[in-house]
Amino acid sequence: MRTPQQFYRELGARGLALRKKPENTKSELNFLKKILDKKQKILDLACGYGRFTIPLAKEGYDIQGLDLSPDLLKKAREDAKN
Repeated sequence: MRTPQQFYRELGARGLALRKKPENTKSELNFLKKILDKKQKILDLACGYGRFTIPLAKEGYDIQGLDLSPDLLKKAREDAKN
């Protein structure tokens, strides 16, 4: 039986991103922006490849991402730099 870490390592950031519909991400981000306060620090647990962390940071939210998958965190760091 595969562990969650093995599953996400095998799936990778691209595979995970392909499982998410862009319209869902957009509506979920809109919801998060309604309930989150830019004045507070935010921790995105299980942030994966930064699907929410990066766009919220770009909009001025003080947000940090944390994930068990080093590969997904590496992808998030690369995308955040770009």
